[in-house]
Amino acid sequence: MEYIVEGQDVSPEELSDESWQSPGLRAQEQRRAALRLATAATKPTTTPASLPSSKRVNTSPPQHRRRAPLPRLPADTIHIVGRPKSPVELTKLQPWHLYTALLQAAFLQDLPPASRDTVRIHPVNNTFTLSVADSARAQAYLRITSLTVSGNTFTVHLYAPPPDDALRGILYHAFDDFTDQAILEDLQASNPTLSVVGGRRMGKAPHILVTLMEPKLPRWIFYHGVQLRLLPFRNKVEACYNCRSTGHRTDVCPKPRQERCHRCGAAHPTPPEGSPPTCNPRCIVCNGNHSTYSSNCKHRYVQRPQRQKAPAPDTHPPPQQPVPPAAVVRSSQQAASGPSPAPPPKSVTTSPPPVPAVPKPTSQPMNSTWPRGAPGLPSEPQVVALQQENASLRQQVTAQSAQIAAQKTQIDSLQAKLQALEEKLESAITVKSSLPSTICSSSDMDVQTPEGCTGKRRRPNTPLESLHFSEEVQVSIKTALVDLEERLDSRFNSVHQLLTAQHEALNSLRTDFAAYPPATSFQSLQSTVDSLQTAMLESIRAKLPLHARTTTSSGAARTSQTPVEATSSAVKNG
Repeated sequence: MEYIVEGQDVSPEELSDESWQSPGLRAQEQRRAALRLATAATKPTTTPASLPSSKRVNTSPPQHRRRAPLPRLPADTIHIVGRPKSPVELTKLQPWHLYTALLQAAFLQDLPPASRDTVRIHPVNNTFTLSVADSARAQAYLRITSLTVSGNTFTVHLYAPPPDDALRGILYHAFDDFTDQAILEDLQASNPTLSVVGGRRMGKAPHILVTLMEPKLPRWIFYHGVQLRLLPFRNKVEACYNCRSTGHRTDVCPKPRQERCHRCGAAHPTPPEGSPPTCNPRCIVCNGNHSTYSSNCKHRYVQRPQRQKAPAPDTHPPPQQPVPPAAVVRSSQQAASGPSPAPPPKSVTTSPPPVPAVPKPTSQPMNSTWPRGAPGLPSEPQVVALQQENASLRQQVTAQSAQIAAQKTQIDSLQAKLQALEEKLESAITVKSSLPSTICSSSDMDVQTPEGCTGKRRRPNTPLESLHFSEEVQVSIKTALVDLEERLDSRFNSVHQLLTAQHEALNSLRTDFAAYPPATSFQSLQSTVDSLQTAMLESIRAKLPLHARTTTSSGAARTSQTPVEATSSAVKNG
């Protein structure tokens, strides 16, 4: 598409493209410098389009003017862009003279230095930008139509562009004799969920440029009851048909107006539309054999130059052969004086700057450009989604840390309970060792009578009867003790097996603790420990009944020997 604005008034909406939104934003990009056209003054017939490809002029992208980026204007102020409509070069004016002329034309008083309005002249596109903090003063500036600076009066157009973060899209072949105001009103009414801030026709093309304040450009939009595809807008390189150079447009060209052909740049009128061309085209942007902004031009879109990264230092130099500085300088001088200069070695970076014999590599369009524009940064919704996801992950990590701490506390409590059970088991073992002391031992039987063990008063026996009775009592006591020991051993063996199983379960729990076992595992372990503790307490309490049964069995054994005593008494009674 072409922007034909020469000789016509341009509305503020028509000029509100990205190159005029914010000088601070434009300062981040390298501006195009003026192209030196070697064949611009030649006749059109010298480079016909039908010549062989070997005689055609090779296309090349416009060169970048290396300059320091402009500082950003305050984001909380109103930005107003001024474009001169008369041939005047703003870079040759004193900025404070321009500021004084703006105050006089707007009938405003100067403010204190701390709150003054800021004026900045762009060094490339011949425009200036105002940064105003008060909306009333901004409205006064927007009413200015002409300025007088140092006795030179020229017309000027001031407008407020969309915000810096606004997005723009194109509705192709959607224009149908509507005014820009009608287009904007219909877009705003048809899309209530979208913040449409601009809508206008793109020059004389049948396309509509839509400006939105959205984090992401929508794919579809309603316009006059029809859902149309909204494609992203790409900035084109600014080209001037008056001076045949890039960097600014024709309406702000500081040079006097010349009647030149837009097709070839020669000093003759442009052929009217529909008539066959009488000259060969010449592109202002790439110097190719096609019209400016033609679809055949590969360099018509603004392309951000890629910054070349510094070469990484050699991290593996040969340690056995260090190169002295003198040898480095000598090698660089030899390389500079040779017939075919070679690139200096990597170690030249530590030596004085070498002779600039090797020219810098030219920019390669195929490697430094993108076929569909440079990829954009992640939009704001993606960043917000990532932040929300990070916050949820942090919450999950915090909850898991709390759960781990609770599980550690439960494990500590279980270990304490197991230790208490072990202590109780040891005490029970000591009680087992002291149980035979309650029964009459064999040494006691040598002195104590059977009546002392049974607690009954009996008449004294003869020495023979006492001897037989003591032997029988000793046999019965030994049998009862053996039985008691077997029962206790079986009970404690079962308890020991249970404790071993619990220790193995605890070790497996410690080993698999990283898997975060559920709370049911700990509840089952707690119930197992409680049941084990109950069983141990019951076994310990059952020790005394076992002893009582043992004493009862020994008493029964002694009772079973009463026939001997009866026989002895019968002999005595003879």
